[in-house]
Amino acid sequence: MKKKIISIIFSSLLLASNLTPIVTLIFPDSKDIVLLHEPLHRTVDLEQSRGSETRQKIIIVQATAYTYMGSKTITGTEPKNGTIAVDPNVIPLGSKIYVPGYGWGIAEDTGKSIKGYIIDVYMDSRKSAIEWGRKKEVQIQVIEP
Repeated sequence: MKKKIISIIFSSLLLASNLTPIVTLIFPDSKDIVLLHEPLHRTVDLEQSRGSETRQKIIIVQATAYTYMGSKTITGTEPKNGTIAVDPNVIPLGSKIYVPGYGWGIAEDTGKSIKGYIIDVYMDSRKSAIEWGRKKEVQIQVIEP
């Protein structure tokens, strides 16, 4: 029987400290409550669609920004608003990603500095990319293809 997670709670006290957070998973139609002691960079599966490989998950990442540098993305597209560079070992290319403060985008690119739990969001201008800066501990939603 497939279980769908309906609630994820990060302990704010632990997030504010250097301790490992507790993630509480509460399943519907069940009395199961699972406590996970996971580092921030780990993923938490939200849902696995019935009969498909599509998965939704929450990942805590660092988010940087870049702008057009004269080349196409690794997938052959021109970078545009919504293009996000990822480490494909962490987030598969083609994934849909929601980044707070940026919106929805697609994992269409990679980068030399984008290793592990770091993403790079595309901005229209250098000024916008600099203003974005480096955001630490950004909770993103990923929908894998």
